[in-house]
Parts: sequence; C-alpha cells; structure tokens
Amino acid sequence: MSLRVCKRNRRDHSGQCGDVIMEVEKRAFSLNEFCNRYGIGRTTAYEEIKAGRLQVVKAGKRSLVPADAAESWLENLPSARSTS
Repeated sequence: MSLRVCKRNRRDHSGQCGDVIMEVEKRAFSLNEFCNRYGIGRTTAYEEIKAGRLQVVKAGKRSLVPADAAESWLENLPSARSTS
C-alpha cells in the first residue's frame, strides 16, 4: 500500500497537486488495516498471532503488523489444493 503525498499543499484549478508527488510505502499496518488488506477477519488474525505465525509489534496499546511480517505470513500460507 502506498500513499500519494504532495510536497506542498498547492493545487491547480483541476484539484491536482502542483508540486512534487512522492510515493510513501506503509511500513506497518494496524490490525484492521492488515485484515482489510489480506481479506481475513480479526479473530483469524488473533489466532495467527497466538499461534506465532503472524508477528506483531506494540506501540503502546496498539498492535501493529510490520509490512515485511505481513508478506512473510502470506508467503508461508499453505497452497490450496485443486479439486478435479
């Protein structure tokens, strides 16, 4: 997930940013963002955390899923079997 950020908040008449636009990659996701991005429910996410398959870090009371941990979790999911 990347965010488009205007370097300065100038806009032309079309509403477009008139300055440099940077792409900023998210380095961590809230649990809700992770669930929405990867299509799983909160209960499943907490089960994955408890089982040690999904790494989280704490920022105060918030649980954050680092982007590399999210990708690692996805890559380590078992393959689906095809039914012929």
